[in-house]
Amino acid sequence: MESEFTRLSDEIARLQDNPASFFTPQSGDDQVLRLLTETYQQLLSLAYLCPLGILTLIVTFSVRTFQGFGRWIGITLIIVGILALLPLPFIRVSIADGIADLLSSSTETLETRVFQTNLAAGLLLSAFNEFSEPVLLQGFGFILLGVVLLGITAWQKRRTITPLMMTVDGQLYSPTTGRFVGTVTPSSMRLPRDP
Repeated sequence: MESEFTRLSDEIARLQDNPASFFTPQSGDDQVLRLLTETYQQLLSLAYLCPLGILTLIVTFSVRTFQGFGRWIGITLIIVGILALLPLPFIRVSIADGIADLLSSSTETLETRVFQTNLAAGLLLSAFNEFSEPVLLQGFGFILLGVVLLGITAWQKRRTITPLMMTVDGQLYSPTTGRFVGTVTPSSMRLPRDP
């Protein structure tokens, strides 16, 4: 067991002293390759915005009112937030299953298996924790933004003024609902009873 720890610490020290470099600018081809790789990495970091941007363009051109836009995008953001949060508990379970498989399939000594399992568990759980925080923030952010958009559209819908048409005999007709909604008389205006 001592030799495994010594070998591992020697390997880590060797990597710290001589870090691997993927690109060494020796010629023009290496610089072009480095530039293309950096550009690809930057574009890939924005790739998650593409579906939302395409949906926004579709909604903008097909739905002409803010209420319709808010409903479409609000519901979509809530669904996206929920879908982002759904796999998080299953990832932790799959990490535990992978570690259990590693422990059961190893032919090493018990101390080596325990060391490998603890190392793998620590690395994988650390990576999961680094991954889960931004996903949680984005998921809850999308849900919150969707609820805010739906709330604004509901509030805006309540404040809208429905255009009414008045007939010759003083009845008010709503073209939106297709019903008569009240009457206007010279002395007073009365609204219809609730159905």
